[in-house]
Amino acid sequence: MAKYSPRGSQSAALGFEAVPRATQVSASIAVAIQERIASGVIPLGARLPTESELARDFAASRPSVREALAALQFVGLVESRRGYGTVVVSREPTVSGPTIPLGPRLGTLGDAVDLIEARLVLEPAAMASAALDPDRSALESARALIDGMAIAVDDPELGASTDIRVHHALLDVCRNALLRESARGMLERALDPLLVEARAHAWSSVNLRHDWASHHSAVYVAIEANDAEAARAAAETHLISVASSLALVVQSEPDLLARVTRLQGSYEADPQPPLRLTSDRSAAEDLS
Repeated sequence: MAKYSPRGSQSAALGFEAVPRATQVSASIAVAIQERIASGVIPLGARLPTESELARDFAASRPSVREALAALQFVGLVESRRGYGTVVVSREPTVSGPTIPLGPRLGTLGDAVDLIEARLVLEPAAMASAALDPDRSALESARALIDGMAIAVDDPELGASTDIRVHHALLDVCRNALLRESARGMLERALDPLLVEARAHAWSSVNLRHDWASHHSAVYVAIEANDAEAARAAAETHLISVASSLALVVQSEPDLLARVTRLQGSYEADPQPPLRLTSDRSAAEDLS
């Protein structure tokens, strides 16, 4: 696959140029690259320039470029391949992709309620296990994707419509293969077309998008601190919020709505607001 460099005449061909200095420099960079991917100027399979090259051509800092690339990965346009670079895998935002297949189809809304109940058992347990002995390399990858989510949920142009990649990245931190893969199998079913309405409703809410980004930040912070109970609680808080979106879809079926309501009530809400990531990466100013 060709590596696209923004140097010289090719820089003009790709259309890279300095972005306006604004609060969300990262979002401006992400949108600029997204537009070139969508138009085909940067083709599928192309390897993007390095962070240093992009920082130079956008007249931006490397942390800003890193967050921009993470945002593009979060929405499914690119993938980061260790030892190779960042590769374009789609021309438009996706909910699944080569590394995130759709799981077995759900047959009914009852199956969807079963799914969220199973996820509430498996994912928090996987996060607690991850906190006890995290895969530090996978944790750093999850951190980058969470940073990308924080950028993407703020900018509707990027077309964010699912946080499944963050869930997958956090599951990668769990060293217990049986627990990790069981949770992953449930997670992939959450992309079923039966749940499109619930997902669309959730992602149309600015507040909910930000809440979910904050929930994932809280999971990361707890795992990084080796706090298993906090990791479990943060994951439960997030999934109960997901269950609230499902409740809207099953309103016309009283028995299912009652099940979801009981499920929500069986988990105590965390009285503390979700933790947020704070670091020089996510708060880096553009000093270029």
